[in-house]
Amino acid sequence: MQVRFHLPGQSIIKPKTPRTSPERPSSAAPSQSDSYVRFGANTAFKALWRNHLDRGHVHYEKRNYTEALRAYYQAKEFLDDTDTNDDNDHLITLESQGNACSALGRYEEARRHFDLALELYQPQGRLNDPLGKARTQTWLALMLINSGNNWDEAEQLLTAAEKTMNPTGKERGVFQKKLYPYWADINTGLGKIALNREEHPTALAHFREALATYNQQKKPANFHTLDLKHLLAKTHYQIAVNTDDNDDYEKAYTASEYWVARTEDELDLLLKQHPKSTFLKSTMEQLADLLEAQNKREKAQALRDQAEAMEKDSPDEDTP
Repeated sequence: MQVRFHLPGQSIIKPKTPRTSPERPSSAAPSQSDSYVRFGANTAFKALWRNHLDRGHVHYEKRNYTEALRAYYQAKEFLDDTDTNDDNDHLITLESQGNACSALGRYEEARRHFDLALELYQPQGRLNDPLGKARTQTWLALMLINSGNNWDEAEQLLTAAEKTMNPTGKERGVFQKKLYPYWADINTGLGKIALNREEHPTALAHFREALATYNQQKKPANFHTLDLKHLLAKTHYQIAVNTDDNDDYEKAYTASEYWVARTEDELDLLLKQHPKSTFLKSTMEQLADLLEAQNKREKAQALRDQAEAMEKDSPDEDTP
């Protein structure tokens, strides 16, 4: 979307020119039939944009990020061919492209998409949507965390989004029910930042809040809750190995074992639905490392063997 600006001091009123003869209608002026044709073209391009966008969302939910990104880029091409210039349509497309690029590890490309999306909001752009901006900030922050860079910037973005999405009083329950995925994402991101800084109690608090948010919605097993249960197991184990108090060690170690078991349960359910998922394969390998650290070598090796047996490349599912 291009916006034309006038330079300071530049007049936007064209100077009048003397008429030497009666003016004839310009041949460039669109006729009624031309307008109908353009309206039909815009309608067709908009439908094709929505079709490709929806197809991208289906691929994304199946963790097929390569095909998702291809569909999102095709959607963007059709959107650019319309004359509507709907900022919300461009926003949805840019966010979708950013998330798919982030899932594929194409972080610089993802950053460009998210930055362009943020420019659509006020004061730079025309969109007055604080909740939408908080959502975009959250996704940008998660991308920065996944890339392992810019932890401070990620924290600033998540803190700003948290203030927007965390009302008080009677509105809180209804508000978070509507926006629970983003609220869970905010807490997951803040927890990962705290874990990276070895601020374990803070990390645990955020991971528990994120998991409780999903559990309140009574959602079935999914990749998000699997990740959170693994993070809780990992955080409790790090607390155990970093304490000199025997009682604290036992509590933390027992908690870690509990969350390992919950992770294994959820992993089994998800493997039945996504037997070729390389995301699950990666989770299995990380869980095996944790089991190895807990001196459960047989279980760790069995999990590694199971992960190794999975197909490395799948036409249906990519690595997030």
